[in-house]
Parts: sequence; structure tokens; C-alpha cells
Amino acid sequence: MVDSQFLTEFARNHLRFSVQRVMVDILATCLSPFTSQGLELAIRDGWSAVDFLSGLSPDEIKEVLGSIPSVRSAQGYFTNPSALKEISPLITPQSIISEFSERFPQQREALQAHPQWLTGEISKAKALLSLLG
Repeated sequence: MVDSQFLTEFARNHLRFSVQRVMVDILATCLSPFTSQGLELAIRDGWSAVDFLSGLSPDEIKEVLGSIPSVRSAQGYFTNPSALKEISPLITPQSIISEFSERFPQQREALQAHPQWLTGEISKAKALLSLLG
């Protein structure tokens, strides 16, 4: 017999990792062109990686986000606001930096130096994802 609490925990972790991967992919779309020094300067100048997407219409946002494979595969998860609210606190700047750094190590230093900036970007990415629901 399978423990139902295990299944609940497994589902929660699966949702968290899926949504976190989507957030990393959204940030990667915005940050991958930068060197660590370029990203550092952009952050200091008040640039936002996600704000340019926010300026698009909802249909344009869906089109851009829909071009990201992880967003397409996880799109069904964004229709459950209560589940997203439950896992939202589990997606931290540290977990995003860790996953992002594996794929884009050149930006790691700048991201680690600006955890508040990254926290703001994560919040903006979560708001964008809510448009997919």
C-alpha cells in the first residue's frame, strides 16, 4: 500500500520543480545574452529581466512563454492557483541560482551578489505565469 502523504509530498515536489524550471527558463531567456559583468551593471542600473515581457499584451506574453518548452509542458499546472500559492514560498532565490548556475555559470556571481533583485524577478515571473492559467 502506498502512503497517501507520500503521494501528496511527491506531487508537491514535482509541481515545485516544474514551476521552478519554468522560472529558470524564463530568466534564462532574458539573462543568457549577458556576461557576469554586463548583468552586474544592468542590475545596478535598475534593469529588470522580466519587465520587458510585462509590457507585452497578454496574447504576446502567451506566445513568448509558449515558445519555451518547459512552459508548454507545465502549462496545466498554472490552472490551480491554490497549489501554486502553496509551493510559491518553496521557490527561493537560492534554488533558482543553483539551477540557473548549472546551465549559465557565467552569470552566477552577479545573481549571488543581488538576491533581492532576484527575489523581485521571481515575483514578476510568478505573476507572468499566472497569466497562463
